[in-house]
Amino acid sequence: MIKHFLLFVSLVLISLMAAAQMEEYRSASNPYYWKNRKPFDGYWQQDVHYSIKVNLLDSIDVVAGKEELVYYNNSPDTLKEVYFHLYQNAFLKGGYLEQLNLSNNFHQKFGKYEMVGKGTEIESVLIKRIRLGGQSVKQQAEQMAIDPLIEKIEISPMVDY
Repeated sequence: MIKHFLLFVSLVLISLMAAAQMEEYRSASNPYYWKNRKPFDGYWQQDVHYSIKVNLLDSIDVVAGKEELVYYNNSPDTLKEVYFHLYQNAFLKGGYLEQLNLSNNFHQKFGKYEMVGKGTEIESVLIKRIRLGGQSVKQQAEQMAIDPLIEKIEISPMVDY
């Protein structure tokens, strides 16, 4: 019981430290943060923070996981879509890499999932909150696969600045 309690407390502390690190990174007191050392007026970068939790399911040769992404749109443009590049899907049967290999007279071997077109899959997207100028904005997200390597998430409605 005490082990479970200590594990829980450790996980809570690690989560708080990760959140604090992100806020410290974006702070005005951080000399390395890009907003505090812009090379010229009008310069901007995006801020993204990832938290990835995965499970290896050895018995069925699958890696399953959940990713939380905190994205700050610092550009002067309205964000209307987000793209996820699923690079591992290049290795699917019938994919780009197989075509490239065949044109070079190389016949690659596929695993049981790649053979049937199973690669990286995004099962769902949940947008928890969009804030515009400090105000929350209602939104909807539409998910669509452009090709096996790119997943596009359209965000609407968005309000221009």
